[in-house]
Amino acid sequence: MLNFPSAFKVGVSESEISDYLKDWTLEQSSSGTSKLCRSFLFETFEDCIQFMNLLMADIKALDHHPRWTNSYNQLHVVLTSWDAGSIVSLKDYKLAFTIDYHFNRFYKS
Repeated sequence: MLNFPSAFKVGVSESEISDYLKDWTLEQSSSGTSKLCRSFLFETFEDCIQFMNLLMADIKALDHHPRWTNSYNQLHVVLTSWDAGSIVSLKDYKLAFTIDYHFNRFYKS
């Protein structure tokens, strides 16, 4: 499990966390729901699937599962907390940070 920056704590503002998640988009609906979204592009289909499998242990440890779809070498991730009324919660920010961390390391290895 990663050590999260100090900004990742209950009660922190979205702007403080968003500095760490510049490639994610926060989408908010008129009904009050929200979600974090990001797309990733890989060199091959195999890389995309390998990356998804790489995330499995952290996803399980965080006990927060993404909605994601892949199409060949593209992965689209949507994060929201269904149990909190389909809004973005601290769990979503932590999972987004974790996904970014692994993506950055994935192509540096």
